[in-house]
Amino acid sequence: MQTNDKGNFCFTEVRFTGALILKKTANGREGIWISPDGNKQLKVKLTSKKVSKLDLDELEERLEKTHYQNFDC
Repeated sequence: MQTNDKGNFCFTEVRFTGALILKKTANGREGIWISPDGNKQLKVKLTSKKVSKLDLDELEERLEKTHYQNFDC
C-alpha cells in the first residue's frame, strides 16, 4: 500500500492481479479497481460496518491464513 499527501491510497494485489486506487470520503473510501492489462475498471465504494466479535474473529483468521499462504518463507 502506498499513500500520497492528498490522502489517496494505492494497493497492488499479490502477484499483481489488479490495483486498487482509493480516496478518503466522508463515508469511507471510493475509487477504482484496475485489471493488470488496464482493460477493465470497476468502481469501488467502501463504507464502515459494525461487525460482531464472532465475525471479526473469523475475518482475522481468514486474513491470517491468506497472509501465511502468500508470504510464508
